[in-house]
Amino acid sequence: MNPYPSYKDSGIPWLGHIPAHWETRRFKFLSSFNPSCKKNISDNDKIGYVPMEHIRLDAIVSNSIEWGKKSTGLNYFENGDLLMAKVTPCFENGNIAIAKDLMNDCGVGSSELFVFRPYGIDVRFLFYLLQNKLLQDEFISSMRGTGGLKRIDPDLIYNYFLPLPPEIEQQTIASWLDKKCGNITSMFNNADAKIAQLQRLRRAIIANTVMRGLNPNIPLKDSGLNWIPQIPSQWEVIRLKRLGRFCKGLSITKSDLVESGHRVVSYGQIHSKSNSGTSLIDELIRFVPDSIIIKGEKAIVKRSSFIFADTSEDLLGCGNCVYNDSGETLYAGYHTIILQMNEEGDNRYLGYLFLTDEWRSQIRNSVNGVKVYSITQAILDQCDVILPPQANQIEIADFLDKKCAKIDALIAKYEKQKDLLVRYRKAIITQAVTGQICIYSDEILKKKDYSDSSRTISLAAEP
Repeated sequence: MNPYPSYKDSGIPWLGHIPAHWETRRFKFLSSFNPSCKKNISDNDKIGYVPMEHIRLDAIVSNSIEWGKKSTGLNYFENGDLLMAKVTPCFENGNIAIAKDLMNDCGVGSSELFVFRPYGIDVRFLFYLLQNKLLQDEFISSMRGTGGLKRIDPDLIYNYFLPLPPEIEQQTIASWLDKKCGNITSMFNNADAKIAQLQRLRRAIIANTVMRGLNPNIPLKDSGLNWIPQIPSQWEVIRLKRLGRFCKGLSITKSDLVESGHRVVSYGQIHSKSNSGTSLIDELIRFVPDSIIIKGEKAIVKRSSFIFADTSEDLLGCGNCVYNDSGETLYAGYHTIILQMNEEGDNRYLGYLFLTDEWRSQIRNSVNGVKVYSITQAILDQCDVILPPQANQIEIADFLDKKCAKIDALIAKYEKQKDLLVRYRKAIITQAVTGQICIYSDEILKKKDYSDSSRTISLAAEP
């Protein structure tokens, strides 16, 4: 893409130079913020409630509530308003959308949302402008708060200067980005679908292998279990608590973690996407100081033992655990339950078994909770496992290691594609909305009046 014919200093440090015919204006003069409700809505009317985490990139998922039952402190919005999360990590994940198709044309959302109702800037241009990396980096650097919940200061965002092309140019840029980003989204969704397909294949291979073994002709017997009626004849059923003892991890919080010290794994790392459940990797390790582990001997996780998360935000995560195949000293951290195995050995087979939906159904059918599910030692006590002879366990684990490694390599390939697409999307948005590239054809650029908002501007040919 070509640059514009001429540029000028924007006077904005984060922005630098902008096309010569563009302006800059403070955000607060281009949009109203968190507008009040002016519609005539009765108490019994249904509207949509949108939690901050239910905003996705240009999509929202709302729950129906009655207008009269809405609590105070929520933000009101209408069709056509722009919604943006103001709290990390949602803001950094791109939780921004234009409201549409709302019940009764309106809704309410979390107080952790910004609601913008533009009047001096095209809403779709603003939608893209707020996603440009330069501005987002500015917002992130100005966030205030502790831990993982930092917020954008409203006073700062109101007073930010924004680049402002003529209105018709805003619309043209937004339309061009709609097309470009639509193509990128299609490629992203295709890669995502491939990953989902591979993950389903991975789960199916694991489940079939850990519950039937490697010999398809082996005789079966009744297991006496609801979650797996039959098992190979030489396998046994045993209560999980007979394989070891359960104990709690360290009584610490995130604030106790340090840059270096004694190795620890807490529930956040157990629920990490990088946790395979069958091998401990460095990415899952955090650290605590000497003062934390003075009386923490019971929280040491022996080699070949498991660390379960004792809470999960969804049913799918109930049963997530880390397998300690490391020879170094490891502690279990906050919100964890240790399954300290009676004997050290190769327990990778159990790690694979714990990944299956069939085995986890024992936990999922017993947990309680609404937004957070609690996994207790008592629940794990009552879980059964199926065990092949030890030699068969190792054969199964070796087979699954190889199979899963191949699938994981393909998944990593598609994940890399997704990452590149996300970065490419951010790059073209940033370039377009800050005037680094001009999306118009050379013919229009040669005309002196190419920025005249009184005439229609044609889009450039695809690069």
